[in-house]
Amino acid sequence: MTSLAEMLSFLTDYDFLNLGWGPLELAALYGGIVLLVLAVIVILAVVIVKKKRNGKADKKADEAKEKIKEDIFDEKMLAKWSEKMPNSTKLLKYWDRLDEEQQQTVGQLSRDHNWEFEYMKQCGTNVDSYKAFMALWEYQDEKTEDLLKQMLRELGDLHIEQSLAAVKLIKDTHDERIVPLLLLALLKMDKYPPARVADALSAFGGVSGRALTSLYHKVEEEKYKIIIIDALAQLGRQCPLGVIKEAMLDPSEDLRKKAAEAVGLIRPANGLILLRPLLADSVGRVRAAAAAAASSIGGEEAYALLRQLLEKDPDWQVKSTCQGFITSWENAIQRRAEFDEVDEWLTANTAEYTENKKQA
Repeated sequence: MTSLAEMLSFLTDYDFLNLGWGPLELAALYGGIVLLVLAVIVILAVVIVKKKRNGKADKKADEAKEKIKEDIFDEKMLAKWSEKMPNSTKLLKYWDRLDEEQQQTVGQLSRDHNWEFEYMKQCGTNVDSYKAFMALWEYQDEKTEDLLKQMLRELGDLHIEQSLAAVKLIKDTHDERIVPLLLLALLKMDKYPPARVADALSAFGGVSGRALTSLYHKVEEEKYKIIIIDALAQLGRQCPLGVIKEAMLDPSEDLRKKAAEAVGLIRPANGLILLRPLLADSVGRVRAAAAAAASSIGGEEAYALLRQLLEKDPDWQVKSTCQGFITSWENAIQRRAEFDEVDEWLTANTAEYTENKKQA
């Protein structure tokens, strides 16, 4: 086996730096040089890593300082917002931290620069914009009426998200001054979806009920009367029933049918009494609508009433409606009876088990 001395024997032919070093001395020298180079590399690596770490720490510290500066609402920030409206997310970030005076200042700024109109346009796609609008709403003063008109325009937006957001804004701001505007919108079916207008009106309860009743007596076209009854039905128990009763006696079978449907939605305490004239109407589809309304009200009285109607009424639509409710009612009773039997069995067996256990 070749020794290290033999491998380096060729060096003996040279006088290394005239020192007369042999192979072993030279091997030690080369080893020392290699170790020295490795040590230098390690030291440099440690210095570089430490420098990077310190750089990252300094960067984080600088970022933290900047964040602290950003989180402070001061005159500089106010001046910045005066030049450019903050996005809704940024506004909300600061809003809860502001004291009452600062909120009033920002509210005035939003009023002077029409921020609310911009936030409203974004409400359909941005939840923060909706929240920002609601936060600033109470500071709008003379701009409020213009904003209510803009809400109505947004309600007619072709994008359903924006239209639904406008309905929610109308409900949440709950300013009754928009009710007359909604009545006008209700009659413009080509521009405003009647169902959404009715939904918005439902937030104003009795105020909407009185306004819709007045409007019903002013319009003459049947299509408008039908839309008004639909809107009244959305008020539920707050619906004034006078218009519904009038519609039940109207010569138009469409109006009578719509009145029956409204009773089914409203479900007033005397609903079945109201429906009796319509259950005996001369037109089959009106009777069928009244039967459906009675089904919606439900109860034992409705069951007895519809059972009689099933036997006597010749119209297949009426029979089908009555049969559907009767079958559903009887099935529910049967299921209830079965559950009662199971409960009785469990009670009896539990008692027997307990008694046997005591005796044991």
